[in-house]
Amino acid sequence: MKYSTDGRYIATGGNTSNDGNVYMYDSQTGALVHTFFRDSIDYYQIWGLDFAKNWIAFSKDSINGSYPYIHIIDINNFNLIKKVKGSDFKFSKNGKFLLCVSKGPQINIYNTDTWELLYTNGIDGCYFSLAISPDGSAFAVGMDYDGSYCNNPARIEIYKGTNWQDRSTIVAQKKFSTFYDLRFSNDGKYLAAASYNDSIRVYNVEDNSLYKSYLFYQSPVVAFSNDDKYLVTYNDVDIKIGIWDFQSCSSVYIYPKGGTQRSIDISPDNNNIAVVRCPSGIIVYNAQWNPSSVLENLIQISQSIIYPNPINGNANIEFLLLKPFQLSVQIFNSASDPLITIFSGFMESGNKSFIWNTAGLPSGMYFCRVSASGAASTIQVLIQH
Repeated sequence: MKYSTDGRYIATGGNTSNDGNVYMYDSQTGALVHTFFRDSIDYYQIWGLDFAKNWIAFSKDSINGSYPYIHIIDINNFNLIKKVKGSDFKFSKNGKFLLCVSKGPQINIYNTDTWELLYTNGIDGCYFSLAISPDGSAFAVGMDYDGSYCNNPARIEIYKGTNWQDRSTIVAQKKFSTFYDLRFSNDGKYLAAASYNDSIRVYNVEDNSLYKSYLFYQSPVVAFSNDDKYLVTYNDVDIKIGIWDFQSCSSVYIYPKGGTQRSIDISPDNNNIAVVRCPSGIIVYNAQWNPSSVLENLIQISQSIIYPNPINGNANIEFLLLKPFQLSVQIFNSASDPLITIFSGFMESGNKSFIWNTAGLPSGMYFCRVSASGAASTIQVLIQH
């Protein structure tokens, strides 16, 4: 799940294991803008997703053993710009470089202006995560413990210098760690590493020294705020999202209700934190960097959830309305056509719950949109009769 570079859109892959589509939404209204349908039944779920320039890019996992391609598409006219062989990938923040993993496995870097292959090198071990610095001058690869055949400990390999030839290694504090997520700070000076069985650690890119450590265990995802003042993490123990002061390592805010998170991104204007919560879809939170001065009018709806999902019969729609507002709860089909209005009217603030009877609707993908005062939360749901 990612915001576009200008913050207008937010995109995610399908939230079920056999949904190989990519959904792009208006980040302000929650309306579905476009669905990028999977081009073959052989590709059943999204491997990687990112934005750069005026492009959206995604790769899809295959069930027949063929290696996936990265599809790079213009978000203005939805024309295909380029297809590159690769699975996981990341664009540099300046949009000039594409870092990807291809068959081998190989690490490749492309110039996105000319699509010239600038760098290629084999990976020695069990690759797990990727990151590239904002200006593309450095990249990092998270390597899982691979004792099954070569007894290498978990580690991070950092490549920098001229043509990325300067390679160094950071060995995990715990041998059996897995680096689920790596993120460079926006100034490129630091690298944050999220490990499921260790604390969040931040390293100085210049000399690989440990810069900070956050006692937030079992956190598979991490992100820097766009001003590099805060870290956003997710704890898989108490299932909550936390904001931490980057320099002091102190807790700033813990969101009271979480859910299993698989991805975190922060809007370019730094106002919102978006997460993918399984199986509910995208949830957008007001970014509470400073709880005493929260801009409460940005997002009026939070903690939305629909269960069960997939649905066969009745579904429960639950959410928190932060202020009293005119509210609407609507169901749309996959073409964004409105089908059902479950509720429309004024409601007081608080936790809300509705029952949606799906009888009469054919099996397929639908969207539930809860909107109030210009803010909206849209959740993708699957009906299976």
